[in-house]
Amino acid sequence: MKIRSAVLALVVAMTAASEASAFDPPPDARIYTRADFPADAPQAAPYLDNGTQTGAATVSCLIADDRRYSQCYIVEETPAGAGFAEAAMKTLLTQGRWGGLPGLWREQSFEYRPPNPELKYYTLADFPNLPETLDTTNLYPPKARTEEIEGTVTIDCRVGENGRYERCAVLSEAPKDYGFGEATAAWFLSGMRTTQPRGAVQKMTMKWAF
Repeated sequence: MKIRSAVLALVVAMTAASEASAFDPPPDARIYTRADFPADAPQAAPYLDNGTQTGAATVSCLIADDRRYSQCYIVEETPAGAGFAEAAMKTLLTQGRWGGLPGLWREQSFEYRPPNPELKYYTLADFPNLPETLDTTNLYPPKARTEEIEGTVTIDCRVGENGRYERCAVLSEAPKDYGFGEATAAWFLSGMRTTQPRGAVQKMTMKWAF
């Protein structure tokens, strides 16, 4: 029996982030750069600390020669002025390289919403005995491995510091009672990273297959 990597079978339905090429900014757009987000600046959106506000933002950023974003502008923000767009641009402008062709503007959309009180949210503390080296083979649920069962899980994860996921909830799991939901939460919480800003929410579907 050989388990195929679930990473290769990962179907990412990122309702929180979509990417597409975009044209030059409109003449009246305010252009943001890294200088607008110094390291000691306070968090752009205070809603991130209490998690009570829901909103969305679409921003467009210019890819520089070093493959980092050098400039951004706000395409849309709901509600306007809530800080969602600034939180997104701060992450995109100050963290890492994103790839893509230099000179192009890339549009990205982000979703923010509070936790659903009807869902169980997992954190890394729920998985104290994870193997030191993680892959989808040693995370494959034992019962499912024994019976050679494959599964599909849709999960909702909130982004914390440094692009890491801080909590995840299982939205759907098929088949149930085999442990695929918890295994998927453990996978994303144990070190997976995203280019999403802190506070954003991503909805993803992962297929576990032999």
